[in-house]
Amino acid sequence: MNIVQSLRHHYFSTCKKYVLFQLLTIILAFSKPSFIEGAHSRRAPTTPRRISSTQSISKYDRSITMFNTDGRLLQVDYASKCSARVGQALAFSIHDGIAIIAVERSNTGGVQRPNNVHRIDSHILLFNTGLAGDGQALASNIRQNCQQHTLNFGEKSSVKNVATEMIGMNLNHAFTMMKGSRPFGVTSTIVGVDDCDVIGKTKSCRIFQCESGGVVQEFKFGGAGRFRDDVTNGLDNYEQQAAAISLEVTIERVAKSILDSLDNEESKNKPFTEEESHNEKGEAISLVDIYAVFPDNESRGGVCIQCAKAVDKNNLSLVSTLFTAK
Repeated sequence: MNIVQSLRHHYFSTCKKYVLFQLLTIILAFSKPSFIEGAHSRRAPTTPRRISSTQSISKYDRSITMFNTDGRLLQVDYASKCSARVGQALAFSIHDGIAIIAVERSNTGGVQRPNNVHRIDSHILLFNTGLAGDGQALASNIRQNCQQHTLNFGEKSSVKNVATEMIGMNLNHAFTMMKGSRPFGVTSTIVGVDDCDVIGKTKSCRIFQCESGGVVQEFKFGGAGRFRDDVTNGLDNYEQQAAAISLEVTIERVAKSILDSLDNEESKNKPFTEEESHNEKGEAISLVDIYAVFPDNESRGGVCIQCAKAVDKNNLSLVSTLFTAK
């Protein structure tokens, strides 16, 4: 009797389990649970957020080594704008192998201005427009590289080598690929005469210009710093007639390309101080420093450098006489 009851109890318990299993299977079949939703059931649903243009740009301009969606390095663009806004106006032109460079001279009320003109070798001058500290650091580095080149090879580096390799590739371009650094906020204009003679050619000045990103180009005329476009367009108007223009006219055109732009600036209506140069009406006078660079075997490095300081429109003719009298 006990055996029969135990078998009956086992039979009913097995039937109950089978029925419960079938019911559970039917419930799961109709409910169709999503295991993905179950795994993320605690996460609140999110909606896509719109990102403003300023937020999208900010993630690119924090790093010098990251391109934005347009394929540009924003820090390099910012450095170019810095040299155009902060830098002093500069204009240059070559006439018969003689380089004429005019640099804006600021009226600082007796305060010593930072030096943006550097002689990095006996035959090369460096004109920087932009941040004065960056320009001095760049000039010091290039000066050491020129000395090291002379020590290693027994001859002075050429003007093209200084512009393309030392400044353009080894410094300006290299600083756009290193994390934790920033490009130099200057535009460098390199003026010089090659120390070695070229077969079939006479010595003459060469002018190269290097941007913050490392781009180097050789020019016969151009400008840098403030009013760069105005200066370049003004010199372009008469460059086609350069063969028929004398050196005196070239000096006047280069200097006036800056002086005219300065006179048209709205800030010229500011009051003057006793240390500033001014005319009878009490208006500040625009001044430039004019440099003449040309080959001369009797001078240091085979290059003669002449400079006229604080020149205005009234004494441009005297500067032309001074340079041509050498």
